[in-house]
Amino acid sequence: MRLLTNTRLQGLFLVLATALGVSIGFSGSETAVSIFGEFVLPLFFVGVGMELRSEFESGYFVVRSNITAPLLAAVFGVVAPALIYIAVVNDGSAGWAVPTATDLPFGLAALTLAALKVRSRIRPRFLAVATFDDVIGLVILAVVFSSKLQPFFAFAGLAALATYWVIQRFASKLWFVALPLACLAIYSTALSGIQTSLVGVLIGLAYANSSHRHRLEVLNGWLVVPVFAFLVGASVQPALSGGLNALILFAILARPAGKIIGISLGGALGDLLQKGRTDAKSWLLVGVLGGIGFTVSLLIANLAYQDSSVDRNSAIIGTILASAISIVLFYVFVKFKALRAHPGEKSL
Repeated sequence: MRLLTNTRLQGLFLVLATALGVSIGFSGSETAVSIFGEFVLPLFFVGVGMELRSEFESGYFVVRSNITAPLLAAVFGVVAPALIYIAVVNDGSAGWAVPTATDLPFGLAALTLAALKVRSRIRPRFLAVATFDDVIGLVILAVVFSSKLQPFFAFAGLAALATYWVIQRFASKLWFVALPLACLAIYSTALSGIQTSLVGVLIGLAYANSSHRHRLEVLNGWLVVPVFAFLVGASVQPALSGGLNALILFAILARPAGKIIGISLGGALGDLLQKGRTDAKSWLLVGVLGGIGFTVSLLIANLAYQDSSVDRNSAIIGTILASAISIVLFYVFVKFKALRAHPGEKSL
């Protein structure tokens, strides 16, 4: 119960941080977003890497046959909203990547709205899909949004990362050596032009002390992600007078539909290939949760539309509204399902 309460409070705190940023707004916030995204937000991706390692060592992916359906659901769930964006906007930008990312912490917060029986059935699938979704998002960030490569800094970052991996593998107690190496790897990678999010995940994958994972989740949930959300919100407000791009706003708002279609089809197909049967209702709910996008989507929006504040703000506002729509849809779906199952009882 304490975990559910903390998850809900973190989700509420994230919403409040974003709203506060939008209401305040200040000049120079776009620069602050870029710096924070390059040098501090990698902590969030370190957590993603640790989560991925945990899933393969003791979680849902221990049974390797569990990989097929979530992987296909994640792939379809990325492709469908991207195709909708391209069909609607077709501006040649990398904005198609904005509606592809699913937010794991926010999704888990929304999941607490459901009854325990529904949560226990949906949570492992959503965790698995969101984990693969994060990996795909990292590939997109690394391939699409890395700038011109600076070989010296790239080599320095790679050397620091390799040394860090060796220490974690053979001398994990030397944290006082590993920590500066991890920071050096992130700093050098940022200067090299490569997206630091990928390095963050690799650091998390290599990290040997799983007992620190909860502490990092708390740090990310209560500080790193809310501060990033505040800065993003603050960067939107000063430029709102320039208006919004209706096509981009609509395309991003369509992400819940794209995620529902993609994840439902991909998950059902994976189940049919693996088991010969599927639980379509569960995949539908996972698809609804998949429409919640925040941290990675906001990061991509800032990278994809650096040269146009109007387009950038449209993508950010569309992402926030689409996430709100997905949360409401999820609540309506689980409430309706519970009322049908127990007409005379309160479900939530």
